[in-house]
Amino acid sequence: MLPDNLGYIFQDALRLHPSSEVLFQDDVQVTYTTLDENCSHVASGLQKLGVEAGDRVALLFGNHYRYIETLLGCMRCKAIGVPLNARLSDEALLYIISDSEPRVFIIGKTMLEAGLRLARKLPRVRIVVDSSSGDGYLPYDEMIESAAGQEFNRTPTAFDDICMLPYTSGSTGKPKGVLLTHGGQIWNTDVERKAMMLDETERALVAVPLYHKNAMLGAVKPFLLAGGSMVVLHGFDPAEVLLAIHRFRATYITGVPAMYKMMLAQQEVMPEVDVSSLRYAVCGSAEVPEELLERFRRVFGSPIAESYGLTEGGPVPVINTRWGLKKRGSCGREFPGCDVKLLAEDGITEVGLDEAGELVTRNPGLARGWHKNSVMVGSTPVTFYGRTRMDTSILSVVETTSLMLAEREFIPKRSRTFCCATRTSATFAW
Repeated sequence: MLPDNLGYIFQDALRLHPSSEVLFQDDVQVTYTTLDENCSHVASGLQKLGVEAGDRVALLFGNHYRYIETLLGCMRCKAIGVPLNARLSDEALLYIISDSEPRVFIIGKTMLEAGLRLARKLPRVRIVVDSSSGDGYLPYDEMIESAAGQEFNRTPTAFDDICMLPYTSGSTGKPKGVLLTHGGQIWNTDVERKAMMLDETERALVAVPLYHKNAMLGAVKPFLLAGGSMVVLHGFDPAEVLLAIHRFRATYITGVPAMYKMMLAQQEVMPEVDVSSLRYAVCGSAEVPEELLERFRRVFGSPIAESYGLTEGGPVPVINTRWGLKKRGSCGREFPGCDVKLLAEDGITEVGLDEAGELVTRNPGLARGWHKNSVMVGSTPVTFYGRTRMDTSILSVVETTSLMLAEREFIPKRSRTFCCATRTSATFAW
């Protein structure tokens, strides 16, 4: 049974195999029981700091397993996690923090230097740092320990309650906070799990940034729901990825084309590792050259499935299933329960075969809107509320009804699969 709150996404795994390891990083191993306890301690600790349902909590972490328990803990107390892109400038991060107005700002141990610079400019925000000394602020462990031995009081969560406020890149203006709901993200996670046919035997290797959907929806959330496990690396290093696949017997990896190309280039490391455990790889963010698809399958014995999504869009409206019909260059078919159309420039007419169009989607995971922003339809500002349809990058339909990527355009061909473009501007339409 699916939970009503995304912070409890692994409740079935906890019930079925509580002592199984779920997170691996360096020499640290975390069981489902420990993860559950830590998530609830985070929730209780935040409540002791005065955090209430609907309050924002900003999170600045590198790739550290504690980010997962912190984000899920925020959700359990019905606070709204604001994942911060650790690669942004101080100026950009300050803008996002200022715009989101968090009650608490939590800084991970690998981001202390940058986080403390920001903290000094946030006199009205409660600061928590993952540092033993606290650096003048509340230590993370102290917040956790203050809640130890107390049972967290879980309360019902509505489908449309906001669980996360990730910010867009700001490539077309200032970054915008995207309002994602508990119910919508649970729906998207469940469909992703089913499409990838995940179970408790699967182990993901996560080397992409945890604050990004490539990691969270591409691995973390569906693997938690399936009862699988994850190896979290501090960042991407092609040799370290290969060694981690070998050491931890990872069965799955998510990434971008450049990562897979660099892994294949490790001529000195490849003969020393056994990567036969790898069963499946997913690639997003850019088109995958056919040569790379072929070489990866030949070397790793594993296919790469291309995917397409964006923060506001579900975030994934189309997907390649793990097995079954696929078309090279296609990002797959529409999610079950997700309406997808390709429309001409008039926004009404569906395009024909080999014609470029704009992807329009309607699904339960669609963003509820942008934080503090109205949405423009033409020149008219409107309030965006609810799960409506969304226009996004240009695509085209190709021969199997998969979406095919055609140089910044999607092109339809006869099946219902779609090809993605590299451009991801988003507007909303009714």
